[in-house]
Amino acid sequence: MTKKELSELARYVPKQHREKFVREVQAWEQLWRDSRRAHKGKWVAVHEGRVVDMDDEEQALYERVQAKYNDVVVLIMQVLKDAPCPTYTVPGIDTD
Repeated sequence: MTKKELSELARYVPKQHREKFVREVQAWEQLWRDSRRAHKGKWVAVHEGRVVDMDDEEQALYERVQAKYNDVVVLIMQVLKDAPCPTYTVPGIDTD
């Protein structure tokens, strides 16, 4: 993802969470290279630049992350083979 694309995406994140969101996305782009073969198809949670949890089901992972981290920005991504960043789910920011 280019800096411009990340900046455009970050504008949808509340201002107080943008800096951490950007750091987690940048970390994920690096982590993805090592994760894509071993964990393809799984959902991962990225916090403080590292994968802190993983699951086959997005909702199960989301619920655990929400319970553990509450309103802290934790990036949840699906490990895809061809691209690190197709969509984002951010507990503490997303609303139902």
